[in-house]
Amino acid sequence: MIASIHIADTGALAGARLLRSQPNAKTAPGLRYAALMLTSSLGGRGLPRPSAARIALFAAWDSERALTAFESSDPLAAKLSRNGWRAKLQATHVYGAWPELDGLVGREPAMAEDEPAAVLTLGRLRHSQAVRFLKAGAAAERLAVGDPALVRGIGMSRPPGLVATFSLWSSTAAMRDYASGRAGAEHRDAVSAHARRPFHHQSAFLRFRPYASEGLWDGIDPLLAQATSATRDASATSDATETSDASSAPGASAAATG
Repeated sequence: MIASIHIADTGALAGARLLRSQPNAKTAPGLRYAALMLTSSLGGRGLPRPSAARIALFAAWDSERALTAFESSDPLAAKLSRNGWRAKLQATHVYGAWPELDGLVGREPAMAEDEPAAVLTLGRLRHSQAVRFLKAGAAAERLAVGDPALVRGIGMSRPPGLVATFSLWSSTAAMRDYASGRAGAEHRDAVSAHARRPFHHQSAFLRFRPYASEGLWDGIDPLLAQATSATRDASATSDATETSDASSAPGASAAATG
């Protein structure tokens, strides 16, 4: 199984109409799970403001072939790709339970500390816990948005109770620092509050290796931009090392001044 994320700027009216086009296994063969959602910005000071002007589709598929068939022939996929970004995702870790996604992670593949990571959180909100959830979630979101390792992030929801976030991180190590509390306590505190008295009827945290992307999200392909930045940084490090090695070689100082 593989997963996918589509994030599309549709406009509010078109987005509201598209939200009625939730795909299923009959309309998209090979589809295991799909959530077509409203989106909102992360880290705001007030209450989240879900909007249909930008919508998101998270989905899980039997195979990459099934996803390719959906993207090449389904009218919803065509509309999502017209003005948006999409990525293929290999699940590498799941914490919690989401029955529709059973089997998405088999034997957990290792992720290198320096490779980009994508994270999806899913929850079916207990409405009685909404205030606690929003308060704890807002603090964790502000911590994430202030982290330079967060490449992109977005809130997602589908009434009456599905809430989610998707985030793309420059490295697995940085994502783990955020999740564990090494980068700040707010996320760890939210996890602890949920453990004491659950916000959700059902919840899951999923980590992915984003391995292919296309399109633009706020003017760039964030996965491609991150890969380009990492290559540039690696090249600069290599050049600096070579310069250092050359300057420390016997006779280098004499050659430079002679």
